[in-house]
Amino acid sequence: MTSEDINRTLAYLGPLGTYTHEAARAFAEELGLQDPLYVECASFDEVFDCVDRGRAAYGVVAKENALEGPVTATLDNFAFRSNAVILAEHVVDIHHCLVLHPEATLDQVACVASHGQGIAQCRRFLNERLPGRATMVTSSTAESARMAAADPTVAGIANALAAEVHGGVVAEADIEDHLGNQTAFALVGRPGS
Repeated sequence: MTSEDINRTLAYLGPLGTYTHEAARAFAEELGLQDPLYVECASFDEVFDCVDRGRAAYGVVAKENALEGPVTATLDNFAFRSNAVILAEHVVDIHHCLVLHPEATLDQVACVASHGQGIAQCRRFLNERLPGRATMVTSSTAESARMAAADPTVAGIANALAAEVHGGVVAEADIEDHLGNQTAFALVGRPGS
């Protein structure tokens, strides 16, 4: 990768369609990056490593959630592992959607998949609209959207971006129990950048 490419590269917690990916896209727009490049990472540690090692000019990490509080993986990196500094902050409204296979109906759903926080944050909806359905914890909300898009018996709890990029459909929007849930994301870079 050329230095010009690195200067328009953002590392984020993947897969495509996560809330972190949504924040990375917003930061790219705010920075005015032309044809931004995205590096999908498996953890916030990996995001920091990409920045510290010069594989990406920017990293995007969750800093704090209105319901869950500080994101300790991010704080630990600032305190103990990384030299990265915060360059900007962006707040994303967390709106969960019920994602289905394009040809599925709610009656076909046998299992609802999502990240543990996604399931917990939509408990009332699940009890009222999908009672008795099994739940499955996934590595991310975006992964649950990918699973739902591929299997008509699985519903995912994710954002609309995840539904779009993975080929699912939004069957219900704004299914979260607490309106006003937000996550603050930090754009990080090397000192002096």
